[in-house]
Amino acid sequence: VGPASGLGLWSVSNRSAQEGRALLISTTYVEEAGRGDVVGALDEGRVLASGSVESIIDSMPGRLFVASESLGEISWHRGRSWRVWTPDGADVPRATRTEPDLADVVTVAALSRESS
Repeated sequence: VGPASGLGLWSVSNRSAQEGRALLISTTYVEEAGRGDVVGALDEGRVLASGSVESIIDSMPGRLFVASESLGEISWHRGRSWRVWTPDGADVPRATRTEPDLADVVTVAALSRESS
């Protein structure tokens, strides 16, 4: 959905919710998905996470850090920095702890699934 169409879609979605209707929206954009009351993230047909955005974020195990370079085995590039996740919550030298958002948690869930 393009930017102009997206505005119309979210307007319809908000109006439907106010009228007590449910609307299912499928998107590949995590930021868009985060606008929903209930979110389900899928990877290859398997549920990675589901629930409210807050409950999904709160369910992430471990801790998340931001670094200027790739540090550790579980890291990914995001924007101008790197995210580093420690499943056991251990500190990461040369990195700053940060709070995850929905995109981070979905990435962690996908990486966890791949490594298991």
